[in-house]
Parts: sequence; structure tokens; C-alpha cells
Amino acid sequence: MREVAFNLLGNGKTYPVSIDLSSSELLLILVCSLFYLVAGVMHEGRRLSEENEGFI
Repeated sequence: MREVAFNLLGNGKTYPVSIDLSSSELLLILVCSLFYLVAGVMHEGRRLSEENEGFI
């Protein structure tokens, strides 16, 4: 982690960073991000539904 922080700060030195992901890990990240996206859309829909009930 320290190497990534130094690389982002741009202190003149470069540090190689390698990330290894298997296809199952990539699929897990995709499924989790889709779940997070759907949950956010449903939360926003519920908020809008409650807001509309207040007007009627």
C-alpha cells in the first residue's frame, strides 16, 4: 500500500504495482457491483415513492 501512496504522490520514483485477478474473482466483483447498483436504484425509487405520497 505504501508503494501505491508514494506513486500517487509523484515523488519522482516509480514503483510497479501488479494486481492478479482470476475470472471467478472478476465475476464476483461484477455481481457485487450490480447488486450495489440495483440496491441504490431501489432505494431511490422508494424515496421518490414516499415523496410522492406526501403530495397526494
